[in-house]
Amino acid sequence: IDSVIVIRADGKYSVSKVSDKQFFGKNIVHVGVWKKGEERKIYHAVYQDGASGAAYVKRFAVKAITRDREYDVTKGTARSKLHYLAVHDNAESEVVRVLLSPNQGARKREFEFDFSELAIKGRSAAGNKLSKYRIRSVTQVSVGTSTMGGRDIWLDEAIGKLNYEERGQYLGAFEGDDRILVLYLDGTYELTDFDPVNNRYSMSDIAQVTKLDDTVVTAVYKDGGSKNTFVKRFEIETTTIGRRFPFISEEPRSKLIAVTTIPHPVLEFSYSATKDDKKRTVEHDLTEFIDIKGWKSIGNKLDTGYRPAGFTIKDGKSQDSIEESSDDDSDS
Repeated sequence: IDSVIVIRADGKYSVSKVSDKQFFGKNIVHVGVWKKGEERKIYHAVYQDGASGAAYVKRFAVKAITRDREYDVTKGTARSKLHYLAVHDNAESEVVRVLLSPNQGARKREFEFDFSELAIKGRSAAGNKLSKYRIRSVTQVSVGTSTMGGRDIWLDEAIGKLNYEERGQYLGAFEGDDRILVLYLDGTYELTDFDPVNNRYSMSDIAQVTKLDDTVVTAVYKDGGSKNTFVKRFEIETTTIGRRFPFISEEPRSKLIAVTTIPHPVLEFSYSATKDDKKRTVEHDLTEFIDIKGWKSIGNKLDTGYRPAGFTIKDGKSQDSIEESSDDDSDS
């Protein structure tokens, strides 16, 4: 972390480098990481101007600033007050409910305001007048999608961190409630958000990381109880973030053989009809072999012959190998 931005209730804010001891004043309403040139992090503010008494709304970015210098969200007049502040990392829209102070003479004392109606301006802009009356409170009603479109996210597979700087695997453009799907080698999956700061993935435990977008998962696994090999195709039905769900049998010694999210998977494997027979290669179009079922389903049993090995899932259109695993257990 290079710098932090601190905003106070009086509308004053500053950016400073991280240090062991730093005093920013009292009544702090926001502390966050600040990066130079970050144009998609947008601040929403509602404030009362101390001179006129009118309330203003503004939507602004803080892309460049002089460190340790004090700036104003408000017009900077005495007794100005910040009623509401929200920070959106991907320029999301939002609706707030405004309640005016009593005895102000306003015919309508409660109303909603949609920040998507405001243009994003520079940090020094005064903003638009919201009301000539004084405000009692402002509360958030809802947060919408990004008004700047999806934000491109990459996964740096070397360290398991998300980033905006085009390092590693491109996952897609994300906004709002978009989710990341993580498929683990132990036969579980997990959903995460796309926050680069708080998400870190242990890549040695992971088979695939992808954006969740009408995704169909295809998995081949060995059931530890029956010793049979099964194929299943399923969609993600859960919405809980940060919890792992098993999608293969929970019998002891069950093992995930291969997994992919390609839309047209073809399974290829070799087997020997007898111990002394030569290996034969078989291909199965898995879109025809099994229908899409629930994530808790067992799947369809795969007749693999006497001794299967070298399971590979290929793209049925490109024939590129996606995932491969061998099952060397003698009791396969």
